[in-house]
Amino acid sequence: MNVQQLNELTFSEQLVLIPIKGRFILERQDSDHHVKLYYWGNHFIEIYYKWPLNRGLGAHWEPYQVSAFVDDAGCADRLMPYVEQLTLGGL
Repeated sequence: MNVQQLNELTFSEQLVLIPIKGRFILERQDSDHHVKLYYWGNHFIEIYYKWPLNRGLGAHWEPYQVSAFVDDAGCADRLMPYVEQLTLGGL
């Protein structure tokens, strides 16, 4: 499946299919959102999550966006936020 085919799926279909078919790589988080990075075929896929406004008991991060980009020389900027969170101190 290429990026165009992925984008043709509904958001719900993407949320089900990506964790099954994609390979989870890394996640990052800041105060506004949580992002999980997957690799599938020749592209990276990010699933963006936000914390619900009501934040009631049992609240969970809610997915709100899927973004895909091709694994090529130009994707380094998109991967940098993940690389910045890596630490090798425990090795």
